[in-house]
Amino acid sequence: YELGMSYRNSQQTALFANEFIKNVKVKNPIKNISFRWSKPIVREVSDFLEEFKYLNNKIRDLQSNEPEATICVLYPSKEDVDLCGQTLLKMWLDCYVANWKTWDFKRKIHISNYFQAKWLEFDYVFICWLNNFDTWNRKNKETILYTLVTRWVKRVYMVYSWDELPNILKNIDESTYEYQYS
Repeated sequence: YELGMSYRNSQQTALFANEFIKNVKVKNPIKNISFRWSKPIVREVSDFLEEFKYLNNKIRDLQSNEPEATICVLYPSKEDVDLCGQTLLKMWLDCYVANWKTWDFKRKIHISNYFQAKWLEFDYVFICWLNNFDTWNRKNKETILYTLVTRWVKRVYMVYSWDELPNILKNIDESTYEYQYS
């Protein structure tokens, strides 16, 4: 956690990511930014089916505007990844479930778990099922989310289900992201 200068992430990403680690001791949070870009989006959906529809529509929209853009959809567990992959394939979206050992960088749409995304970057990242962060029994939840948020180049979308904002996002400065709901 010593990223002092970021050439990949925007000022908006840095401000948002630093909010997750504001109570964690880090030597050099991101302070110097090479460019400005769009704010991260926090999206509320009513249920998992609506989440898959949102992903399908948003990814298709991104692909139609930027056919060469790389997109990664991240879920907390392998079971969640498999369910998402099966569901999006049924919606005729050309995606695949990424495996750390056989990652196919020729593909444009990757579906993976939170832990396989470290050290990688994509144009667009969807971090899904944020509600699970509230039930995780992990000491480093904030740094995991910090890492996920900094995997994107153009924009990150954070998606959660149900009516209440996940606890992990409740203490985040609302001016650092754009909120959307269905």
